[in-house]
Amino acid sequence: MLRRWWLSGAVVVVCSSMLLARQGVVRTDDGRVIEGDITQSVNDDLVTITIGTGQVTVPRSDVLSIIYGDDIAKEFTERLRELPAADIRDRLELGQWALDKNQYDLARQAANGVLRIDPGNVDAMTLLGTIQGQQALAERESAAAAAAAQPQNPTPTTEPTPPSPQAPSIYLSDDQINRIRQFELRPDDAVRVAFDPDVRQRYVAQTGDDPQTFAALEPTAQAQFILSRGDPTLTAGVKILSDPESLDDFRRRIQIRILVGCSASGCHGGDTPAGDFGLFTDASQVPAAYTNFYILQQYRLKIDSPKTVWGSGPVEWRMIDRTHPAQSLLIQYGLPREAAQLPHPDVPGWRAMFAGEQDPDYADMLQWIGQTLKSMDPDYGFHFPLLTGPTAATQPANP
Repeated sequence: MLRRWWLSGAVVVVCSSMLLARQGVVRTDDGRVIEGDITQSVNDDLVTITIGTGQVTVPRSDVLSIIYGDDIAKEFTERLRELPAADIRDRLELGQWALDKNQYDLARQAANGVLRIDPGNVDAMTLLGTIQGQQALAERESAAAAAAAQPQNPTPTTEPTPPSPQAPSIYLSDDQINRIRQFELRPDDAVRVAFDPDVRQRYVAQTGDDPQTFAALEPTAQAQFILSRGDPTLTAGVKILSDPESLDDFRRRIQIRILVGCSASGCHGGDTPAGDFGLFTDASQVPAAYTNFYILQQYRLKIDSPKTVWGSGPVEWRMIDRTHPAQSLLIQYGLPREAAQLPHPDVPGWRAMFAGEQDPDYADMLQWIGQTLKSMDPDYGFHFPLLTGPTAATQPANP
């Protein structure tokens, strides 16, 4: 996915002739990913990326890698040709590989190939939704990058018209999504990172860490240090631009199972959903998917329990219980009623998400909650209301 980038002191004026342009992606050692038509100077000391009618030029010494689109297409075609005719798993992996390199048409070709083999394949449909969402985001960010590279118009002398008041968003904001990514980031996650200006310099100044040692770290490791050891005022300046593994799994595999399972019951996917909260059924876009994740993470249900040796009173069940994964409502409500410790309410049309505890989907969901997610209960530092009432009835479906 195309990452936000900014013009810095590394951008210089083009001063030598360039070779023919080729479409591709440039990755720099300060964490930027810039996509466009790439040309290199004859003496190979400058790389220029044309984005629309704007240009960004970077010293070759600051470039970590250059990936050209035609090279990716060639490798994609060769790998696809070698796959057996009915191979689904490798086609999905090839589609994800192309998506990771921002080659949306190639990724879509692989996903559609899976659907020709298995028309109901959930993973392929999920991949297509992810492709659509990431491509739309990349196009918006590319347009913003091109605009930033254009000369700025003089400030108008007339007083600008005040913006009209806007209704609150039904989705999490970019900052809230970033906070979730920051919290869910694990040491072994490979994510794309960007930093606001001076954040890393301020971190080194505050902690006294050796500047050269810190500068030699990968951007993900730098982000981990700042988030865990730096002053809280630095946190907002660390931008996690791609999904940690747990959230990538949620968007690619977990969420679709929840939505399909919930909508299948009839009472959760209609105009008057049951329950006291809802999820967005059209969740291919990042904001909707992260809002669904947040709602599931925050949901609590208190149920009166019989008297025991420890006393009596309401017991709180969580939709996602990281300490006791098998007691998560996602697990309990997904099991057949006779196999569940806390069965799903007896409503017409309800159908279990899992065949039982031996179901591979049950094991996958249990592993995601208990092992892929971080074990500690999250405090994201903000409050976002769960969907209820008319909004929940018209926008989402409930699990």
